[in-house]
Amino acid sequence: MTGTLICVRTVCLCARQGLDLGICVQTPSKLDADFVEFHDRHRVTFLKYARLRGLSSYDAEDVVSEAFLAMYRSRHAWRASTRPEAFAFTVVHGKLVDYCRKRDRQPRVVSATMDDERTADEVGGLIIRLDLERLLNQLPQQQAACVALRAFAGCDTGEISQYLGIAASAVRSHLQAARRRLRTELGVDLGEVTS
Repeated sequence: MTGTLICVRTVCLCARQGLDLGICVQTPSKLDADFVEFHDRHRVTFLKYARLRGLSSYDAEDVVSEAFLAMYRSRHAWRASTRPEAFAFTVVHGKLVDYCRKRDRQPRVVSATMDDERTADEVGGLIIRLDLERLLNQLPQQQAACVALRAFAGCDTGEISQYLGIAASAVRSHLQAARRRLRTELGVDLGEVTS
């Protein structure tokens, strides 16, 4: 048996569209296996990034799942890209922006007993998350993304470089500029966390 995939359908739509039957979109392929491996390797990082941007764990899961679904639907473009991590990060960021825009358009229901149901730990965690979101919103987009991925998602310079599609030296520059700006303008020192 060869490694070439053949479409198993009697009447293949790929042939009608002029596509090679060896890469039939209906047949599982190495591309699917590569995508699953990519998903397993990067999902947690993207979840951390979405959580940092103020989403609950459930909402972050929804956003990241939607992003991976969109990437899967365009997996041939994902695979053809020279930087698949940057492609994926762009999709995740876009889905996050879409979610936030949609959320801001919807009315929010506030329960009279909502405050009574929160524990002190939940309130403290919410305040910290809001403070982090406020700090990141004070930075330019690339600097905020670098800080978020380094300090809160635990990515190293190489991983951040791959996700953002920029050089490692640019990542270091963005982190240094963000540290300097947060320290001078806001009095916040992230210190070694972003080094």
